[in-house]
Amino acid sequence: MKQVRLKDVVVINANALTDSTPEDFSFRYVDIGSVSQGLVSIPTDEMSFGSAPSRARRLAEAGDTIVSTVRTYLRAVAAVPKTDEPLVFSTGFAVLHPKREIDGRYLSYYCQSGPFVDEVVARSVGVSYPAINPGEIGNFLLDLPTLEDQRRIADFLDAETVRVDRLVGLRQAQERLLGDESALLASFFERPPQNSREVPVKHLTTLITSGPRGWGEYLAPEGSPFVRITNVSRRGIHLDLRDLATVQAPDGSERERSNTRNGDVLVSITADLGSVGVVEGDASGGNVSQHLALLRPNRSRCVPEWLAWAIKSPRANRSLLSSGYGGTKQGLGLGDVANLRLAVPSVPEQGRIAREIGARCDVTTQLLSALSRGISLISERRAAVITAAVSGQLDATTARGAA
Repeated sequence: MKQVRLKDVVVINANALTDSTPEDFSFRYVDIGSVSQGLVSIPTDEMSFGSAPSRARRLAEAGDTIVSTVRTYLRAVAAVPKTDEPLVFSTGFAVLHPKREIDGRYLSYYCQSGPFVDEVVARSVGVSYPAINPGEIGNFLLDLPTLEDQRRIADFLDAETVRVDRLVGLRQAQERLLGDESALLASFFERPPQNSREVPVKHLTTLITSGPRGWGEYLAPEGSPFVRITNVSRRGIHLDLRDLATVQAPDGSERERSNTRNGDVLVSITADLGSVGVVEGDASGGNVSQHLALLRPNRSRCVPEWLAWAIKSPRANRSLLSSGYGGTKQGLGLGDVANLRLAVPSVPEQGRIAREIGARCDVTTQLLSALSRGISLISERRAAVITAAVSGQLDATTARGAA
């Protein structure tokens, strides 16, 4: 085994699109979000150089390894697969082309190993998004086995990672099934309960409004809560307050009109149309952004949690989405929400429905949490096996720890 610098066995960023590239040159563009766990998800849409983002520059070929140079996305490392169309990667990647002395698969696994990742972290510079210069990667030292041993290690890791990735895929499929609330909500709302009456949402509320425009300039480190669209989760009706903003809200009618109270129901009217949340705890006593509709339930006519689940149900959501207007930014008007018709049972029945849905969702949340922990542990094992095999701690021939 000999020690070499990485640039002695790879060529970094050998090929790139330039201003001389024809405008009609077509390819598949891969950005940072399409790379995970050593795999590249190939986009379905073809792109031409003339209409591509300015970051679409790194041309790569099958057998190359792409490495994210931004530390935030450091796990975005993968071998470039073979495709019918050229693949072009974001300039946030470094493209490593293997020379004769290094096996392309071994190179990819080496770049996913702990020592390589630690080296990138140590050499990254910057505050907001620490990154490493692609040329700096070439100075990394590695102990390089013979080509025969490299291929044997790569064969072992190919088999091992396929098993791990298959298991992760099954767990992720379970997550998607558990996280889909549509079947649960359909069982309660698709067929109106007996003795229910269909009325518009505006007859169940005392206030329907949206947040004031232009309040971004009032954001401040301290102040009153400011609930934004990012606080309304796609799943469930509990607001996600981990990133709750605060504002120095000016006095006046706008502040009073959009003030939040416990039990208010919030509906997304721009992105993620129809996502719904109920105000509680720290979100109370603040204001909402212009991208949210604020509904104040009439407690004598409806239970806030029931109203939130009813609006989020597939039946109501279909009706809301059919009211959306197209263009570059989908959205709903307050009138669309106010005139949404719901089949309304008695208040006690609403309470029972809301409690039952909440109880079932709590169980699902616990299961999802357990699945997420399991996926994290499996992913950690994947990384540990790669590191052990590449560093020689694991004999790739016998799959036993080296003495």
